[in-house]
Amino acid sequence: MVQIKSSLVFLFYAAFTLATPAQIESDIAVISTDVNNLSNGISSISNSSPSLLGALTVHSDAVTLANALTSATTAATSNGALDVADGTTILDDLSTISPVIQDTLTDIVTKKPAFTTLNGEVGGILALVLQDLENLNGNTTALANALIGIAPASLISNATTLKNNILSAFSTAIAAYS
Repeated sequence: MVQIKSSLVFLFYAAFTLATPAQIESDIAVISTDVNNLSNGISSISNSSPSLLGALTVHSDAVTLANALTSATTAATSNGALDVADGTTILDDLSTISPVIQDTLTDIVTKKPAFTTLNGEVGGILALVLQDLENLNGNTTALANALIGIAPASLISNATTLKNNILSAFSTAIAAYS
């Protein structure tokens, strides 16, 4: 009976332990890799001769990225307030991948003719791209809000600007596919 009680106490403690800034940083590293994979997938789509396999790879990469964003959001919401050092590190990490995100969203707009061609052949491709963009926008918003919620006051302005810049790029891409 004592063994069961101690096991239950351990499980209860483990379930309610705060995530660490290191976990958030690790999740952001995964996001960075996933953003680069998505960017490479979109870049490989040819406007003159697009392939269904390429489009499905982009969708798969978008789903993988959405899952990573959700994981990072969970870690952020499970974390207490960040100190300035950890907050700065996380903001710097996100600032590094922000241009890649924005370029990727610009690139997907320029690749719309390719997705339109595929949509004519298969159907549903444009709706799938729009769905992926909307999901990624929602997941990005959730992560940004979670991180801003635990950021030190001195970093909130920069974090909010970063969020707004990324969401502006999402708005443009979503409008192109709506």
